[in-house]
Amino acid sequence: STPKPSSAASDVYKRQLAECGFEPVENWPSMFWHSALKLLLMVYVDDFKMSGPSANLAKGWSLIRKGLLLEDPAPVDRCLGCHHAEATGTVNGKPVKIMQFRVESFMKQCVTAYKDLCGEPDMKLRSVETPFIASPEGGGDAPAAWTEGEPLGALQPIASSVLMKVLYGARAARWDLLKAVQLLATRVTKWSRECDKALHRLMCYINCTTDHCLSGFVGDGPSALRLRVYADADFAGDRPEFKSTSGVFLAMVGPNTFFPLAAKAQKQTAVAHSTVEAEIVSANFAVRTIGLPALDLWETVLERSVALTLIEDNESTAAIIRTGRNPTMRHLSRTHGVNVSWLHDLYERKKFGVVYSRTEAQCADIFTKTFRELPKWQQALRMIGIGPVSYTHLR
Repeated sequence: STPKPSSAASDVYKRQLAECGFEPVENWPSMFWHSALKLLLMVYVDDFKMSGPSANLAKGWSLIRKGLLLEDPAPVDRCLGCHHAEATGTVNGKPVKIMQFRVESFMKQCVTAYKDLCGEPDMKLRSVETPFIASPEGGGDAPAAWTEGEPLGALQPIASSVLMKVLYGARAARWDLLKAVQLLATRVTKWSRECDKALHRLMCYINCTTDHCLSGFVGDGPSALRLRVYADADFAGDRPEFKSTSGVFLAMVGPNTFFPLAAKAQKQTAVAHSTVEAEIVSANFAVRTIGLPALDLWETVLERSVALTLIEDNESTAAIIRTGRNPTMRHLSRTHGVNVSWLHDLYERKKFGVVYSRTEAQCADIFTKTFRELPKWQQALRMIGIGPVSYTHLR
C-alpha cells in the first residue's frame, strides 16, 4: 500500500490546489471545489479523481499539473480498488446516466484468502441465497458467543484477518455484506463453533455473488436533486447483550434519480428498552454522522440550499422528533448520549425534515436485520442498488 503523505506534504497539496482555484470543502478534508469551473476533486494520497462538466475537465487537470507532477489523466476506471463503469438507461421514458461500482476481483481475493487461511485452497463452497445462518438458540441475530467450558471455534485464529479484508470491499461497494460482517466482528473475542458456521456461510455467499455491484442513476438537473437519509434499528437483536443495531442509508434522489452515497451498520453502545428508543438512537446517528455532514459537501457542489429528509418507519419516533416531547425516555442523554431536544431544534429550524415510511420501503432495513428468505433479501438489495453487474437499478 502507498504510505500516506505527511502533514507537510498535505499542506503542499492544499497550497498548490488553492493556487489553481480548488478550495477545500468544509469538513471534507480530501475534497476540493473549483467554483469557476464547477469541478469537484477528490485527493487521497496519490489518487486524484475529478468530476464536473465535460468541457471543463481538461482545463482543471491543466491547472493542477502546472504545480503538481501527475500522470496523464484518463477516464475513471479503478480508484482505491473499486472499478467504475458508466452505462445508460431510461427512467419514466427519460434517459439517465448510470454508474456502477465493482469490486468483483477484490471479493474473489477475499474468498481465496479465506481458503488459504483455512489450509484448504481447493475448498468447494456451496451456493447460498443469503449471507445469514438460521436463528441461533435463544433468538437474536448474532451467532451465540463462546462460553467458558465450551470449545472455541476452529476459525477463531483467522477470523479477524478474514473479516477485516471483507470489510474493505463491503464498505467500498458491497453494502449487502455490512450487517453480516458487523455481527461477526462483535464475536471475534468470544468466537464459538456457531461463529465458524456463520463465517463459512458468509464466504459461501460472497463466492456466489462476486459479480454483484453497487449502482445508481441520475436523470435530473441540479435543481431537482435532494438528499434522503434512511434510519432504522433492530431491537435487542444482539443476544445475550440485548443491544440494538443502527442502520443508515444516504441517497441523492430526484424524479428520475436514485444514487446511493453512504451506508452504515453500527452496534449501539447501550441497551435500549423499547423499539422506539432504539429508533431514536438510530435517527440521531443518521442525522448527526451522515445527513448533516453531507449538506456541507452537496450545498457546495450544487451551490444552493439542499433539502435533507429523514425517512423513518416508526411513527412514534417521527412524532417525538417533530414535537420534542419524550417524557418516558429522559435517560437517553446519559445512556446513549442522545439529546431529543437537539433533534427537535434542528427539525424546527428546517435543517432536515421527517417523513414516515412503511417498513417495506425502508432502505436501511438491510443494515439492521438478518434476512433468510430470498424474495425479501432480493427486495432489500434492489432498494439500495445492489445486484449483478449486468443488473441495472432503475425504478
